[in-house]
Amino acid sequence: MKVLSLIALYLVCSVFCDAQERSARRKVGDATPSSRSARLYVTPDPRLMPTSLKSMCALSSLIAVGVITQTLPAREPSPASLETDAVFQIATVLKGVAPTEGHIMITQRGGYTDSFVVQPSQYSLVKKGEQYLLFLRPDPRPTSLVPATEQRFLVTGVWTGMFRIQNGVVAAMPSNTDVLHSQYGGVSLDQIVEEVRTALK
Repeated sequence: MKVLSLIALYLVCSVFCDAQERSARRKVGDATPSSRSARLYVTPDPRLMPTSLKSMCALSSLIAVGVITQTLPAREPSPASLETDAVFQIATVLKGVAPTEGHIMITQRGGYTDSFVVQPSQYSLVKKGEQYLLFLRPDPRPTSLVPATEQRFLVTGVWTGMFRIQNGVVAAMPSNTDVLHSQYGGVSLDQIVEEVRTALK
């Protein structure tokens, strides 16, 4: 009798816990809880993480210098996840072919809304007016997951292929542990561009 009572109690608790979990589970489009924030730490696929400038060039289909001209409102591709799109106006192409309109869309994980913040720990989200040397690869995801507008790209190595240029030199990344960025922080844009051209030969 005692055993049957314990089994019944277990079943009641299981049903109650499952109901709680289902009620707490959010769906895309559900209202986001107020004042919600999260830190994003990305663990990339090692096969897509370059270990040298030459390997980063090999992994990238488009390498270009340009300026961020617009950042779009963050969107929620899946529950509790945000992505931010930005327009990158290309000034100089080092590898690949720029579209005829001269700009592309890049996507980064993380973003901000009025009630929800996903802050990347390993990199910064791009801002309007910032100049970059970007190493990029096409965004392979279907248009059902990302807006089908401009040509869309992802940064090679998530953050490794993103070099912000400030006052003509490569700016150091905050809390940087990336070998390539440690190597090129403070290097002039002209010098790193020349090294990229050499690596592409």
